[in-house]
Amino acid sequence: MSRKTSFKAADEFLGMIFIICEPLANHPILANTTDLNWLALRRFGQGFLPPPMFRKIWTYATRSRSHTFMVLGLLTLLLRIPLGLFPAFTEQAYSRGFFLGVRYLLDYTIGWSPIPFSYVVILALIAFWTWKILRKSNPTGPKFKRALLNLAGFAGAFLFFFHFLWGYNYERIPIEQHLGLQLDSMTVDQLCFEAEWAARQAEADRAAIPGVTSDSLSDAVIPADLEDRVRTAIASTMQVMDYPYAGRVRGRVLVPGGWMLRVGIGGIYNPFTGEGNVSGAQTPQRIPYTMAHEMAHGCGFGDEGSCNFIGMVACSRSDDPYIRYSGQMGYWVEVYSELMLADPLMARMLASQMDPGIKADQRANYYNYQRYHGKISELGQQVNNAYLHAQGVQGGIKSYDRVLLMRAAWHRKTNQ
Repeated sequence: MSRKTSFKAADEFLGMIFIICEPLANHPILANTTDLNWLALRRFGQGFLPPPMFRKIWTYATRSRSHTFMVLGLLTLLLRIPLGLFPAFTEQAYSRGFFLGVRYLLDYTIGWSPIPFSYVVILALIAFWTWKILRKSNPTGPKFKRALLNLAGFAGAFLFFFHFLWGYNYERIPIEQHLGLQLDSMTVDQLCFEAEWAARQAEADRAAIPGVTSDSLSDAVIPADLEDRVRTAIASTMQVMDYPYAGRVRGRVLVPGGWMLRVGIGGIYNPFTGEGNVSGAQTPQRIPYTMAHEMAHGCGFGDEGSCNFIGMVACSRSDDPYIRYSGQMGYWVEVYSELMLADPLMARMLASQMDPGIKADQRANYYNYQRYHGKISELGQQVNNAYLHAQGVQGGIKSYDRVLLMRAAWHRKTNQ
């Protein structure tokens, strides 16, 4: 295809996009917006990118694959602006629409892999970049410039696939707004009530675990089909919260997983494979809750506090007392941490009254934390904080703390 023919095809394609999109101006989702907003969006496409400018962008993008992905990456970031302005449209068109197709595609292809596919991706990237470096050993001249161009193209491809496979979920309607939860600040009395309730639930669930003793939980309590049980709880929770559930989200336990704890994370969701990855080096008490958190990411939620909240509720709805215990202790730790700031004496008194087995589990968590915590984990926390800020998550890693208000509001609303 000649460049002139490419220009014509591109212009026709741009015109076709606006012809298709124009009926959206009367869509019920956009009914509350003004005509000026829609006109501004049309002018953005027709005026801000006039044919000469569009031709320049097209010329630049078609020079090579790296140029193409650089342009796609930039356009992907620009697309977040209108999606962020219209979260209701993003919710319906992407999170409840396009993303569900992505979910099915990944779960019934990569999801059938007998090993965590993240391993395959990491090894493939290492092999690819090693080959690139060895193939182009001259650090100066055209080869060096080409290497920088390839790196920029890789970054553009990363942004493009990250957002279309999962990242635009950051712009959906906040879960507390969808559920009608009132996130009020909590008094010391309210914190004490929640701490006592979570402790009673945790004690009852722990006592129901077969073969449990007053010692800390061992790996023997982890069922072989833990992933299936957590997935069932997640699917049930999505239904109760009026969210669609598609595919079969994977929650892979990585063994050994100590490297994840050393960089300050207990789990991570890989949007390129659609898998939640959980560190197997965590204590048994924390694994189900962490897995539920990562599966919540796989259901289309980016905010960390929202995923903690979904993970806690999902665990509490499980038929397995071990999974319920994991979720309840996750909530108790959140309440206890906040109560320590508001009334340390009361927090310590409540902690001293906990069941001996729970105390043993908490000691095991502490020793495991000390084993892996260090400068690298602190750096990992800073990187995670920067990533969350870059995705527009207010408060960065402090967004995890929103779970306390959401879980307490859910408890008040549903008595669960």
